[in-house]
This record gives sequence, structure tokens and C-alpha cells, in this order.
Amino acid sequence: MTVLRTHFLAALFAVLLVPGLTLLAPGRAGTLPNVNEVVSVQMTVEPVGQKLHIHVTGAAGQVGVVRMALLPLGGSSLVFMDVPFTLTAAGNHTWITDLVNFEVWPAFDCVAQVLTTSNDGSIQYSDPWGLRMRRYPLAQVAGIPLPSGGATSIPMPGTTTPLFPVTWTAIQGRALGSTSYECLIFATAVPGIEGVLPVN
Repeated sequence: MTVLRTHFLAALFAVLLVPGLTLLAPGRAGTLPNVNEVVSVQMTVEPVGQKLHIHVTGAAGQVGVVRMALLPLGGSSLVFMDVPFTLTAAGNHTWITDLVNFEVWPAFDCVAQVLTTSNDGSIQYSDPWGLRMRRYPLAQVAGIPLPSGGATSIPMPGTTTPLFPVTWTAIQGRALGSTSYECLIFATAVPGIEGVLPVN
């Protein structure tokens, strides 16, 4: 890894951790997820294939939806999207999409949560998972090859343990309403680390 690339990645990760300004900002007031949930969702991004993965686990054959609440940066109205699923005999399902599909979207914060129905007809909710996308001029990442990214584990703000997984990816995508290009940066983690939305 070149010195320039190393310095860029270190600077980028430092910027990502600035609360309220960037990708990794406090948003869950230190509340930790319930590790005993019946159904769970996790999102990851990966730089090589430039993909978003949404992975659901639960009981074999379980059906439901991944409800995604998306807030465009600077907006005040949430957009909701439901992605239906049926879990396999192994109790999992993965939905994958290309990150470049998001080049037509403004920067956003998103929280995903699984909704399923229990045997008694009540609705079960998973703990949430967050996805954040930001846009930067290519001049700010000049000399750095895209795509790039990685995975790490960090604690909630103000704590040292436990650690939670974070993935991030930077790709080149078309600028909104333009034929030029920008750097699109994506990060996934539990809300409170990447700070997509306050979740109680």
C-alpha cells in the first residue's frame, strides 16, 4: 500500500468518526442491540464487487419483509421500502444489489429492520441495522484508486467494549444531474456507530 493511500485511508477514517458531520456519528445514545432476537438483519458493503448485502437470519421457512426507512440528507420526510423474503431451510436469506444503483440517489441515511409474524399473530421486529451514503468531489480523493474500502470493529461512542462490525466502501458514481463523476462512500453498522438515525 502506498504512503499516499495509507494517509488517505487514515484521514478518511478519521473524518468518518466526526459526530454529526460524517458517516460514523452517534445516533443511538449508546443503546446496545438485543443479542437474543428471534430474527435478525445485517447489512454489509464490499469494495471488490461493489455490492450491498442484506442478510436475514431466523427460523427455517420464516417469511417477512426487510423494512428500510431512508432519509435523504437535508430532507425531513422518510421514504419506506419493503424487501420481502422467505428464509431457506437453513434459516437465512441474502439480498444483493450493486452499489452503483445508488448513483441516482442523493446522499442518505437508512435504517433497516426485519418485520415478521409470530405463531400468535403478533409482529416481531429485529434490532435495526444502518446504512449511510455520502458524496464527495473526486478532487478530494485525487490519486486514490476507486473502489476502496474495508471492514473493522469499533465500540459504541464513549465505550470500549463490546465491539461491533463496520464495513465501508468508496466507489466512483455519476454525480446527480450531471455527466461528471463523484466519490460515493457507503458505511454500514448498528445505529449508534454509523449514526444513521436515532433509534429507540
